[in-house]
Amino acid sequence: MDTVNKVDLIDNSENLTELLLRYSLPSYMIENNKPIADTEIWRFLMRIFAVEGTPYFSICINLEDGIVQYNLSDLQRVAYEVFGIDAWFYDPDGSYDETNQIFTVNPAQGLFQGNYISDIHTAIVDNTHVKTEFIVSYYTNHNGDPELCEMGLYQCTYEIINENGSCFLRLDSYGMCK
Repeated sequence: MDTVNKVDLIDNSENLTELLLRYSLPSYMIENNKPIADTEIWRFLMRIFAVEGTPYFSICINLEDGIVQYNLSDLQRVAYEVFGIDAWFYDPDGSYDETNQIFTVNPAQGLFQGNYISDIHTAIVDNTHVKTEFIVSYYTNHNGDPELCEMGLYQCTYEIINENGSCFLRLDSYGMCK
């Protein structure tokens, strides 16, 4: 994201929020505003391909034959930009090839997908922050039938970072709207 206008900031915020809430954070973390740890960051990074509108979608170096591949250096850049983490590395399932410095994952195996977000509204708060509000829901099993349960209105706030000629959004906070 080198030069970003307001429409791009809004789109990026909504796409990052979808990726974070739908594929990375379990509902108990969202409800309790738990800190994001390596497992959730790993889920986020391994599912970048799942939301085509994210500013990082193009870092997938292979998206064929039921696998997804990413270069470690690209994932480290995304972890730095989105979460503020320098030199990120986490390999809970042995998906990292040290020789080629590539992560290879099968998206159908073991990657979390559980929350649904709707009614997304985003606003640029000021020149330094973007806030996205949305309703979070998840499926539960009710007497053998899936039932969609609404958790309520939540928000993600992103800091607008301009650094080394690039502009990107960094997650500042998330939680229930007050």
